[in-house]
Amino acid sequence: MSTTSAMSGLSALGGVEDLYLRQWNPQMGVEAARNAARHVIICTPPDYLLDEIDDASWVESIQGGDDPFISAIYRITELPNLTALTLDFYPNHWYGTDNEADLQRSLVLKDIRKIIFNAVLESMVIRATNPDNTTIRSLLISNMCEFPIPEITSSDLFKSATRNVESLHLMIKSTSAGPMRWFNLCTNEMRQFEPYLQLDLLPSLAHQLKTLTLSFSKHWGICSGSFDGRGLLLPKLETLTLGNYVMGGYKQFDWVLAHKTLRTLILDRCCIVSHLRTDDDNAERWGLRTEDWKKWPPFAFAFPTPPIETFTLAGTWEPVFDNIRYHLENLVDFYFNWDTRDPYFRRVGARRTELSPLRYIRFDFTECPGPWVDADEDGHFGFAEHTAKYRSDPPLSEEERLTLNPAETHKERDGRALDDLLQAVEDRARRIC
Repeated sequence: MSTTSAMSGLSALGGVEDLYLRQWNPQMGVEAARNAARHVIICTPPDYLLDEIDDASWVESIQGGDDPFISAIYRITELPNLTALTLDFYPNHWYGTDNEADLQRSLVLKDIRKIIFNAVLESMVIRATNPDNTTIRSLLISNMCEFPIPEITSSDLFKSATRNVESLHLMIKSTSAGPMRWFNLCTNEMRQFEPYLQLDLLPSLAHQLKTLTLSFSKHWGICSGSFDGRGLLLPKLETLTLGNYVMGGYKQFDWVLAHKTLRTLILDRCCIVSHLRTDDDNAERWGLRTEDWKKWPPFAFAFPTPPIETFTLAGTWEPVFDNIRYHLENLVDFYFNWDTRDPYFRRVGARRTELSPLRYIRFDFTECPGPWVDADEDGHFGFAEHTAKYRSDPPLSEEERLTLNPAETHKERDGRALDDLLQAVEDRARRIC
């Protein structure tokens, strides 16, 4: 008997009796199965079923207690030995409420997810009233949409349901605008969600978390949301995993270094942004901090006329690795992972390390289909070279060219700092053993 049980909710929303739901309820009738389960995975419906939903009637059916999927969620109260719960939302395309063409679809999706999340929280609270039940210590939310839900996470229900959660894993599915992914940067949700994480959601659990995973399906931390961790302190934190986190300032990693209790740190596909192009309107809208950046004159890198501005950042991984070694004196595990296999959320936190040429990235608001552009396999950025080929401008200056392969330019120093960090961590772990 597996100690992990899973259910999916296709029948409730699409009118189709789902295989997994049919398996779930009979299993719940077997005492041995109920006692064996330690981890339950709740899977939500695929997005194509949203086309068949009459939102008003579905909400009414839930309120009347008639929905089989919501009823199945409440059956986790019958599992006496649970220690971990996963809420695995289907990776729907969340378009944001700024996109008028898909506004109604987005609002339906948002309402449905909030209803499901509330049902999970209520079932956790009900289950905790039985003193014979084990405590749920781990909560994983996968494909969480990046819209703030303070009305839930600031509620007494959320606080009661999560009061014993020590391990929180958030896998955030980024806003999608189909092939026009640059549109994502303009949504209110994207600008608001990362500050919401930093200032609202995480502080509400800060005093209790020992393990935290923050991973997005796109790059985050800067442009157009912002997460610099200032003021965020989790005094019991021992394990931190960051996925697709981008640093764009010399002090942006200080919040991690402030957590002296860390024993394990996993940086999964994390980057430093070395080149940035945007206009004044976006920089102001995003609250972009450019004090650490060099601003280039108009037409630099053979780009056409303003108002698009070009910046570069001289920051490297060398001081990041050195600061981790110096400040995190309890660290016994460190991984700098660049495994590129998909689906991404299925292997976040893989415990391996490599000095990938992708550790530096560039941001260009004018790029289509998306503004985040990886280096090639040699670490080189084709920054504006395609433009220069078709213009009569002089070739790029030596100063400009020297910025185009930071991974190679800083390979020796980054590598030295990483090796020193890994050696220090290994020596510390050996002494403890």
